[in-house]
Amino acid sequence: MLLTVEEIEEILQKSLSHVLPKEIKKAAEAVVSASGKWQELDLADSLGAQYSCQCRDICGIGNAHAKGLKIRAFISER
Repeated sequence: MLLTVEEIEEILQKSLSHVLPKEIKKAAEAVVSASGKWQELDLADSLGAQYSCQCRDICGIGNAHAKGLKIRAFISER
């Protein structure tokens, strides 16, 4: 997971200041729990932008890659 439970709680509290702290904690824990079902991928090895000059023109991820931005992607098996 990119963020800790505490970091998620802080973000949620700033965005949802009217929500009770125990509900914020419950939501943050649910996010962290769900993240365990996802696998992080390194797109640098498999992104189509390396193989096609059109990729950056038709895909937001390809465009970000062309600009040198760091990309982290997650997949989940159903």
